[in-house]
Amino acid sequence: MDPFNTRFIQNQKRWSWIDYDKGISIILVAYGHCYEILKDHGLALDEYPVLNYIGVFLYGFRMPLFFIISGLLKRSANKHQHGNYLNNRKSSVSLRRYPG
Repeated sequence: MDPFNTRFIQNQKRWSWIDYDKGISIILVAYGHCYEILKDHGLALDEYPVLNYIGVFLYGFRMPLFFIISGLLKRSANKHQHGNYLNNRKSSVSLRRYPG
């Protein structure tokens, strides 16, 4: 039994830098969320200037990095699906606005 599907993943042609970037992005996002939660709950993080510096430094690019890499790796079943998606969204929005 292979619960994490590791055999399939190892047989795929993968770019290791993307895997590393995804892992680092996830860790940075988790750090940012933990930092903000701890700061909001009254933990005196101002006494630790290194943590504050890291939080400020990472704030600008941790989420964009995560979303850019996630967007680059999105696979669609049909490569021509974007036009269909936009047409479906347009018709569903217009049906909500003009139901009659």
